[in-house]
Amino acid sequence: MVTTSLGNAIAVPIRYQNPIALQAEGEKTLTELQKTSYLLIYKDNNQNMQAEWVSLAPMGEKKNGKFTGIVDIRAWDGEFKRGYAFGQNGQVASVSLNSMVIKQISTAREKECYTIAKWGGVGVEGHLVWKIIGYDTYCIEIHDPRNNLDQSVEQEGDDFGGGTGDGPSPEDYTEILDCAGVPGGTAIFSEECKTCIGGSTGIEKCADIKHELDSFPCAKELVLQMSTLNSDISTLIKNAFGKNDNINLIIKADFTLVGTNTDGQTGEIKGVQVANKLISYNATIGINPDILRSSTKEYILVTIYHEALHAYLGYKKLQLGVTEFNHQFTGLYMNGGRLIGVQDPDHWTMGYAKFVNGLKNIILAFNPNFSEDRAYALAKYGIMTLSPSENLINQQERNTSFTGYKGTKCP
Repeated sequence: MVTTSLGNAIAVPIRYQNPIALQAEGEKTLTELQKTSYLLIYKDNNQNMQAEWVSLAPMGEKKNGKFTGIVDIRAWDGEFKRGYAFGQNGQVASVSLNSMVIKQISTAREKECYTIAKWGGVGVEGHLVWKIIGYDTYCIEIHDPRNNLDQSVEQEGDDFGGGTGDGPSPEDYTEILDCAGVPGGTAIFSEECKTCIGGSTGIEKCADIKHELDSFPCAKELVLQMSTLNSDISTLIKNAFGKNDNINLIIKADFTLVGTNTDGQTGEIKGVQVANKLISYNATIGINPDILRSSTKEYILVTIYHEALHAYLGYKKLQLGVTEFNHQFTGLYMNGGRLIGVQDPDHWTMGYAKFVNGLKNIILAFNPNFSEDRAYALAKYGIMTLSPSENLINQQERNTSFTGYKGTKCP
C-alpha cells in the first residue's frame, strides 16, 4: 500500500518472462524494466478503479534524490494513456507518445523529443545477449504553456492530472518505487557506495572493502559490486567488513604472482587485541595481475571471494580464539593461502559444502545465466580435487585469449 495525491493505492512490481531493458537517448547504460516497472491500482476522483502499467526510463544523474527521465503510463492492455518528462532542476512536462522520430530542436533549450530504445535479452550459450527490439519516442507539447523545462519552477495546480480524475500527480509516479524497486520502500542510492542501501537491501552501509585496482577497471567494478550481490558468502563478507570501520579488507594486484599458477594470496594481516577483544583488523589480499588482465569476470570474482574468505577466516580465528574457531570451522585450516579440508568425510559437509557452494552461488548471483556446473568447477578450484573436465573449465575461464570460455569477458 502506498499513498498518492488521490489517496491510498497499491503498487505491484512487474516481473517479465524474458529480460527487457530501456536505454534513454544519450545514455550508455541499460535499465532493466523489471526494476522500474510496476502496476498501480487506485481509485480516481470519480471513485472509478484504475489499473495502470507504469514504466520509468531514467535519464542522466539524479539530483537531490529526485528522478529525472520519462514516466510512461499505460492501461493494463498496453494502450498509452499519458506520460511525463522530469528535468534535473525539478521541472515537469507532459509528453505524448509518437510512433516515429520527430525532428529535434538543436538549440540551447531542451529537446522537444526523446527516444527510448527497448532491448530484449536472450540467453545464448550461457551469455545474456541484448538486441534492440523497438523504440518509443516521447515529445513535449511545446505549445502547452504548462511545459517549461528551461526553467527551474514548481508546477502549480492540478493541470497535470492530480485532482482531475485522470490520475495521481506526476510526482507520485516517481516516488512510489525506491532505488531497490520496492513500492513505498526506504532504500536510497548512496554516492559513496555507488549502490542502493537501506530499506530491503540488507545493506546498512558500504562494505568496508578497499581496493588498489585503479589500473584494472574491470576488477575495480567487480569490487564495487560486492556490496550488491545477494548470496550467503556475500553477506558473510559484508557483515565482517561492512559494520565496523576498524575491520578492513584491502584488495590489490600482487605483481609477485605474475607468470605463476597462483591466482591470489592473502598478504599482510594486522590485528589488535585488548583484553582478549579484537578491536581492529586489517587484511590485504593480492590477486595475480594475469588474472585481472585475462580472466572472465566470473573467474576474477570467485578468485576475489576465495581470498576474501581467507581474510574472513583469519578475522574469525583472532576474534574467537583457536579453540572456538576450530569448534565452529572444523574441517578447514589455512595453509599457504589455501583452504585445505581434513581427510575426515564427516567434516566435508561443514567445510566444503558451506564454502564451495557459497562460492558457486556468488557466481550465479552475479550472472544467473552462467552454467551451474561451470560455476561449481570454478568454486572448487584451490579447495577440492578437480576432474579433468573441471580443470579444463578453469583453464578456459582463466584466459579468454583461448577459445572455450563461457563467462563475461572484461572490456
